[in-house]
Amino acid sequence: MDTPPSKKVTKRRIKAKYVKIIRRIHLYLGLVLVPWIFLYGVTALLFNHADWFSSRQTWSLQKTDLSAFPQADQMARKAVDDLNNDAITFIPDSASWMGHLSFQGSNDSHTFRAYLHPEGNGGSVRLDPKETKSPEWSKALKDWNPISEEDKTKFEQHALSTVQNKDVRVSSLSLKNYPKVRFQVLYNGVVHTVKLKMNGSLDVEEGSGSASIRRKLLRLHVMHGSPGYIGVRWLWARIVDIMGIAMIMWGVTGMIMWWMMRSTRTQGLIALSLGSIVIVTLAVSIWITFGML
Repeated sequence: MDTPPSKKVTKRRIKAKYVKIIRRIHLYLGLVLVPWIFLYGVTALLFNHADWFSSRQTWSLQKTDLSAFPQADQMARKAVDDLNNDAITFIPDSASWMGHLSFQGSNDSHTFRAYLHPEGNGGSVRLDPKETKSPEWSKALKDWNPISEEDKTKFEQHALSTVQNKDVRVSSLSLKNYPKVRFQVLYNGVVHTVKLKMNGSLDVEEGSGSASIRRKLLRLHVMHGSPGYIGVRWLWARIVDIMGIAMIMWGVTGMIMWWMMRSTRTQGLIALSLGSIVIVTLAVSIWITFGML
């Protein structure tokens, strides 16, 4: 028996209502988070291009002759032989180099770092201006120890009582690191920014210590995790959570809206399949390169 026209109209209206809700979620969530989309997009490019908006220069190297460098298989066999343990047997073709050969050099004005693939596949060179030397007075607090052992013990005991809970009992804590103190001084009439470690080490920089726009943006990109108390970092971490959830929702709502447009299903499946194949292939290749498989 055919469905009455009134019921068909009602179903269409319900469907249209839910489609409208999905589209509104997709739209307004995206608009609210547009600043973060731009931030992560720009900073992703900056991470990928270390010489953009900086005084650093980089260039790539073509294939190089590293025939003098031993093969990974050869080095692994030598290590197993030198272990001199009959219970250990090297598995052939299981060895591969991880990472690069790293070289460092300098001239009067710059430092150089070169990274070469151990199998001669090429590499890269990084050229950085030399850092300005800290003034002599920054070394005057060598082996400085302003916090007594008695105070250190008090800190450890207080921390121990603070971290205890009913599920986990901690028997002891030892203080590993102190935070740095950042402050400014006038030296010969010029403002200097100082970062003080509790061992007396001073990092001194002429000026107010304001970072470049590149460093500021990259800091926002890598900022993650909750500090354990409410503040700007805690709020940023919550927005990162929202951003992560929103990206998942954009994917889900976008796929729903795409599937509802019958004319684009075939092309959409091709695009979706292509993207899935590319990411899986690249991910597996990277995992193999870094010894994660």
